Amino acid sequence: MHGRHGRGRWRGGGPGTGRAGHMLEPALLCSLLEGPAHGYALVEKLGDFGLETVSLRRVYRAMQRMEEMGWVSSDWEPDRTQGPPRRVYALAPDGEQVLAEWIAYLEESKEGIDRLLEAYKRSS
Repeated sequence: MHGRHGRGRWRGGGPGTGRAGHMLEPALLCSLLEGPAHGYALVEKLGDFGLETVSLRRVYRAMQRMEEMGWVSSDWEPDRTQGPPRRVYALAPDGEQVLAEWIAYLEESKEGIDRLLEAYKRSS
């Protein structure tokens, strides 16, 4: 690529820069398959999906959006002995359905990516 974007630069910031944007919601929903969790626990679980740089603030914004869409529910942790109560999120039935659809989409995408990588390897 040449021109305004500079020589050899990727549009959009380069490979991997959009991963958090595309994978955050399904990774959060998948994390809730194990059971309800608060924001800090969700941030830690994101590392399992290669999203270790996502901020707590961004996780809370995503959880709020997903709660508004009915994908998750939340409640305050009742028996907290130290510090303020924490909001705990749980996967809602609609969230399970959305996650299943997302997984189907990701499986299709993975097949296409695998074919592209194989074609590249054959030509190298």
